[in-house]
Amino acid sequence: MSWLVTLRPRLPSPARCHARRLTSPSSPADPLGHPFKFVLLPSTRQKVHILYSGHNLLVINKPPGLVSQAVNKEGLQLTRVQAGTISELLPVLQEHLSLPAPPLPLHRLDKPVTGCLLLSTSPRSASALSRELARREVDKTYLALVRGDVAREQGKAQGTVECWLRREGRRSGICQPGSGGKRGEAHAGPALCTTDWEVLDYSPKQNITLLALHLITGFYHQLRVHCAQVLHAPILGDTAYDPAYALAHPHPHFQPKAHRGPKPQPQAQAARSSTSRELEPLPPLMLHASLLSLHRYHPSPSPSSSSSASASGARKGKRFRLTVRAPLPAEFLRECERAGIRVSEREREGGVWVDGVLLGLEGEGVQEGAKGSGGEGADEEEMEGLGLVHRA
Repeated sequence: MSWLVTLRPRLPSPARCHARRLTSPSSPADPLGHPFKFVLLPSTRQKVHILYSGHNLLVINKPPGLVSQAVNKEGLQLTRVQAGTISELLPVLQEHLSLPAPPLPLHRLDKPVTGCLLLSTSPRSASALSRELARREVDKTYLALVRGDVAREQGKAQGTVECWLRREGRRSGICQPGSGGKRGEAHAGPALCTTDWEVLDYSPKQNITLLALHLITGFYHQLRVHCAQVLHAPILGDTAYDPAYALAHPHPHFQPKAHRGPKPQPQAQAARSSTSRELEPLPPLMLHASLLSLHRYHPSPSPSSSSSASASGARKGKRFRLTVRAPLPAEFLRECERAGIRVSEREREGGVWVDGVLLGLEGEGVQEGAKGSGGEGADEEEMEGLGLVHRA
């Protein structure tokens, strides 16, 4: 990962001042009402909210359009900053958080997908977190708006999808066990992929379902394939797997631009087929990485003398469950409002929980919430250890 060290000198100087911009009680209100800290992506000036920073990890709310892989088309690590990719964001986060090196991405989200993206702030932590991801110890939950009445189609309101997937080029599809992908293609499969799903709400007016998707395994476009080809409910805005759009827009990340120029004549509008969807308005991909949940440890000093403690470093203390939820983007909320779909306050606002207790914003206290799966809530002393409670 030595390429990361070369990113900082290449960062454009205006980006350094953008990195210092924070939301605060005295700053202008965020149009979306999110109180999280943020940095600006230099090339697009998009806000990238920092949902959590601590315990050698970092969770950001990835905006749509940001490429979260720091590799080129040949799969090689980028050696320079590239606009619109995570390589452009990493040195900005380093500058803003005063890190010794740029943070390290631990997983990826598709370009149009929004929500929780996990990064590490040290190589040692990156190795540990990568092992946790490989052992499926990190819970990842997505929210998706899909076409159709899933509960009626499946005869139940929740269930599990498990099937073999294989990647071919820029798409994945259902396959038989043992069928190979293209030679030399990374992660071609086949792989047995599992997704738990649950219906949260349904709009009979728009025939749209709000799904919670719990990612058990991770494979290229797994959720998009499971929704479209198994549940027969493609995600709204999915130009790759929705049959209504796949032929018209062959690239899986295609998003049409707004119409410019003179308005079409009434005769031309009348000539359009009422069943053709090629020219219908297309929303962004309605898939959001809503939640990340994993175990962390409170720092615990060595029981020996302070000098030996400083030499040996901090040991692992009491384990706690850290849960980070990313607020839904404005486009997703507008689609829900248009369809009359109910969204919970947690999904709308996001937040950070420790053992099921909602933390106060900017370390300004603690608001009690539901207890965690372990049956224990985080007490005030533990919160102070996290740096999230201020004592007078």
